[in-house]
Amino acid sequence: MLADLLEQWRSDCSNDRLLARLQVLLLASESIDLAPITTIHGFIQRLVEQSGSSLGVDPASRIQEQDNGLLEQLVADWRLNQFRHGDGLWLRWTTALGTFGSAAMLRLARQVDGDSGLLLPGGEGPSGEAIAARWQADLQAFAQRWQVETARPDTSMLTLLIEQARGRGKQALRNRIAAIGSGLRCFQQQGVGARDLVSQLRQLRDTLRRNDHVSGRDGAALGKAMDGLLCRPGSLLRQHFCNHIRSEARRRRALDEVLSFADLLGAVDPRPLNEEQKLSLQRLGRERVSACLIDEFQDTDPIQWRLFRLLYDGHCPLVLVGDPKQAIYRFRGGDLQTYLQATQAPDRQLRQLCTNHRSDAPLVESLNRLMGQEGSFGREIAYRAVTAAAAGSRLLSGEGRPLPALVLRWCCGDWRRPGQASRLERSLQPRLVNEIGDTLAAGWRIETEAGLRPVEPGDLAVLVRTNGQAQQLLQALEAAGIGARIARGGNIWSSAAAQQWQQLLQVLASPGQEPPAVSLALTDLGGWTVVAQQDRDGRDWSRWMDSLARAGERYGRDGPLPALLLLLRRSGAMKRLLGRSQGEQRFSDLRQIGERLQDRWQELRQGPQRLGQWLETRRAEAQDRWGGEARRPLESEQQRLVRDGSLVTIATVHASKGLEYGIVWCPFLWQAKQGISEGSPFAYHHPQAGRSLELCPAPESEQAAAHRQAAQHEQWLETLRLGYVAMTRARHQLILHLALVDGAEQSLPAWLLQRPPDTPASALLAAPRPWKQLREQLRHHDDPSACEQLRQRLNQLGVPARLDRISLEGDEPAMPLHSDGGCTTPATAFTPVAAADMPLTLRVWRRPGFDLGWQRSSYSRLIDGSDPYPRMFSGAESPSRDLGRDTDEGPSWQEDGQGSGELPEVLPPPGVQRMLAAPTAGPAATVVPAAAFTAGQFRPEAQDRAPWDGFGGGAGFGSFLHDVLETLDFAVAFRGLQALRADDTSQARLRHCLERHGRPPGDLPRLEEDLVRLMQCRLGPPCQQMTLGSLAPQDRLHELRFDLPAAGGFSASDPARAITMAAIARVLKPDAAALPAGYLDQLAGLDSTLRGFLNGFIDVTFRLTTPSGTRWFVADWKTNRLVHRGRQGLDEAMARHHYPLQGALYALAMHRLLRQRLRDYRAERDFGGILYLFLREMRPGDSSGVWFWCPSASVLHGRGRAAATG
Repeated sequence: MLADLLEQWRSDCSNDRLLARLQVLLLASESIDLAPITTIHGFIQRLVEQSGSSLGVDPASRIQEQDNGLLEQLVADWRLNQFRHGDGLWLRWTTALGTFGSAAMLRLARQVDGDSGLLLPGGEGPSGEAIAARWQADLQAFAQRWQVETARPDTSMLTLLIEQARGRGKQALRNRIAAIGSGLRCFQQQGVGARDLVSQLRQLRDTLRRNDHVSGRDGAALGKAMDGLLCRPGSLLRQHFCNHIRSEARRRRALDEVLSFADLLGAVDPRPLNEEQKLSLQRLGRERVSACLIDEFQDTDPIQWRLFRLLYDGHCPLVLVGDPKQAIYRFRGGDLQTYLQATQAPDRQLRQLCTNHRSDAPLVESLNRLMGQEGSFGREIAYRAVTAAAAGSRLLSGEGRPLPALVLRWCCGDWRRPGQASRLERSLQPRLVNEIGDTLAAGWRIETEAGLRPVEPGDLAVLVRTNGQAQQLLQALEAAGIGARIARGGNIWSSAAAQQWQQLLQVLASPGQEPPAVSLALTDLGGWTVVAQQDRDGRDWSRWMDSLARAGERYGRDGPLPALLLLLRRSGAMKRLLGRSQGEQRFSDLRQIGERLQDRWQELRQGPQRLGQWLETRRAEAQDRWGGEARRPLESEQQRLVRDGSLVTIATVHASKGLEYGIVWCPFLWQAKQGISEGSPFAYHHPQAGRSLELCPAPESEQAAAHRQAAQHEQWLETLRLGYVAMTRARHQLILHLALVDGAEQSLPAWLLQRPPDTPASALLAAPRPWKQLREQLRHHDDPSACEQLRQRLNQLGVPARLDRISLEGDEPAMPLHSDGGCTTPATAFTPVAAADMPLTLRVWRRPGFDLGWQRSSYSRLIDGSDPYPRMFSGAESPSRDLGRDTDEGPSWQEDGQGSGELPEVLPPPGVQRMLAAPTAGPAATVVPAAAFTAGQFRPEAQDRAPWDGFGGGAGFGSFLHDVLETLDFAVAFRGLQALRADDTSQARLRHCLERHGRPPGDLPRLEEDLVRLMQCRLGPPCQQMTLGSLAPQDRLHELRFDLPAAGGFSASDPARAITMAAIARVLKPDAAALPAGYLDQLAGLDSTLRGFLNGFIDVTFRLTTPSGTRWFVADWKTNRLVHRGRQGLDEAMARHHYPLQGALYALAMHRLLRQRLRDYRAERDFGGILYLFLREMRPGDSSGVWFWCPSASVLHGRGRAAATG
């Protein structure tokens, strides 16, 4: 539109009306550029964070992308609890039904828990014990009825059924009835044969349904009795299971203070909210919003639409952009009916985008003729023809002639026999490899704005149905020497880069050890070859080891990603990596994983060992196939792809949505889901209730049959839409493979090209299963006649396309049967590239065993670990705690010197010498009384707000606040809100912290107010009631790193000398009165040991100068929410999270530093103690949120001897 207006204005510059429209459009485009862009989940998450309390949700709850094994655990617990009731017959029977396996129940659990808008059957239903008892009664009732029916062979209903049967059916039915009788007796008496009995009963039940006119009332009664055995247990158990999983999963997540995406949607669903809650949502959602645009609206679910309709419909312009033909995410909750209801309302203004800017004109014309038929996508969606932006074909042969835009390849043979569909799929893969190779060797060219260029592998794409097909085709192409990749990437944790990161972290966690360094050298990060590594000279290897050492130092200072970049640069691996095939993709994978690791490091400051354990857990989850089903990667786990013209793209149809490629193959578009099996639960759209779950309470129920029919119809229509997405991805040429194969009648090509020509589409769509008439028609065709019918249909529709008949049995060339006149160029024979032979040799390592008990530990490792000698990367990551920034594990690098253990060394960062120097004169170095708290300087709504309310919680908030306090000028904030806002340096630092941690600029006013309040809080009597704001910069130091030998440090070779938590509890016993009641017993129960080194970071160390002398203190920020106020709440939090242990370790580190650096140091005189500052509990003018402990000199000296000697 803007381009058209500019062109009109150039030709008529004096048109004021045109100029005014142009100005409005330019301003609008600028506003769109400045508008915030977010996902729907991100938008809803922000709403919940801002108004979670009013919605009944804790705003501090973290968002959990994956269930981390929760559903697997709930499924296993439910199966154990339900099937332990009753006797062995009940367990054997439910097993024989085959619908309660781990994989099936896990799929159902994910569907129920992941879709908060899915309506479940009402009530939790009876318990497993009640269901088992009812099944026992049904079994007895059926046995009695069966005995009655078989006791009168002349007049029974079963005898009439046998007489009505024909041929072999008579004897088969007699055998089945006899098998049921004997099987029933064996099962009741001996508990065997349940599976065979269930199979025979199901077959007899089907026979009764087909012959209900013969079986009559007795047959209906017998069928009802069989349903009580075959259907009722499954229906009742599934009803109990679904309601239990949904409620229990939410309860468990609430206890852990986490929310799933489904929980987010449920929290903002307007339907159950009261008017006050709706008004609160409207106020927050409409803040600074003058218009709302929702893209891909066809994938919206009902809850999302109800929310946006509440917020914006009728309040501001609401633009919905979507294409109903691309609604293919029903399995994720996308609801096409929501789109239709929202867009077909009477007050809607509809605008059509009728120009195709992707595909060439011949391809657009072919698709218009194919899809422009009546009912191509059902009765509710109409196809509207589009025009191509550019005329002509841009794909040319080597001679410069245009190539056909649509190519149909008919696979010779009849593939309708059982098992032939799988054989056809396998046979097509080598054919595809040859076709792709022929295309690359044919000399075809593409016309671009810069001129003609040859067809590259990056122009080619193959769209498949499943990830398994993509992996198999990828292997086949790579074996033939054709580079390929999977679009949208696989799981990044399954990539080779994840393995290389694992090796790098292992090297950083064990500095100086040669075997892991050798393994890393042979990866992309080192670039060494096997031969070069064996024949290395001392200088090159020393340079490599030195690069690893420098990377370790960078890790401790800046994190894992800077350490990786430093290693790549120093070792020269960056240049080698980018010069290799797929080098840019390899580097992108390394960086993507590095960014995730860096986020983790910034949040928890974990050392390489703990970070390596976390990475190993992610890799294990990516490979997990619990219950036989692979977990679908999350969006954050999807590999980011770098555009590479040297690689053929392989993608599933779902992953290809929104993408485009030059030449596209769709070899498996004839495949379609084959309905819904009887007895399996399914989701369907109820006209009044919306999306609902059907648990099949009774197969003979007309209601259940209607629901299944509706669900199958929805599934078929989605299959047609999936075909539309696949067929519209090509820019220049689309290639379809078709065949006479069972199941193809439900695919889009069959619906467009093979439906009965004399039957209107409206008549077919009126039938419950429109594809059945296609199946009946194709049954009367053999391979040649089906291909001929396809050719006639193309002529009838006038579709410009080329039809080839190909054989999959050999290397026969394609035989053209129908052509639109496009050029057919013989392809140069494609020869797969053979892999080069490379001689490999092995080097035998003869080294003594490693001491796996020696480790670098921290406070977090001690309270998390239960294995006294944890192996490197052997365990899963412990559950994260909402402790603010309580994991203080620091870097694991090599110190200068070995350390004897007699005089443990604290490694001070820059600034320690300044802080330990003589105090400077002046008011900043002395005690300053608290300033008066002036409420008038704050906003009215801030006066009653609790400190740090609205900022959320968890480790992310703790890390954010730590960074703020590290950079804040306490004196400026102490002078008041106006002074803080007037100081440009402070404002720049605060904005930088907000931006770094992804927080909105709108949080700045609240942050300023809470910081000013905090600076006016007192530190308690031990600190002469001084305030935080009176701590001068020269009297405090943030993030003091320490590294202490424990049980001998490098010489700690005796496992028997390892320090236990019980030993530490004994050392702390003299100070038991100052610690929370019972804490020492709790500490002694920790099953952790310490041998090697202890490292960490102290949040704040400061000195306090008074007339009686100078004392040094240790302080730690805490952002926990306390259950109780006052001393009780402080003691509970301290004991729960083992903060006294942390404080003892910090006190020991400070004690050792002061002892080494101060002349005439005496602990009882110079060491002031430990302060835990619970920031959410601190109030201006008092010290209610401060927990204080000054370890006695005997504790400090006793703890020191324990650490040094073990």
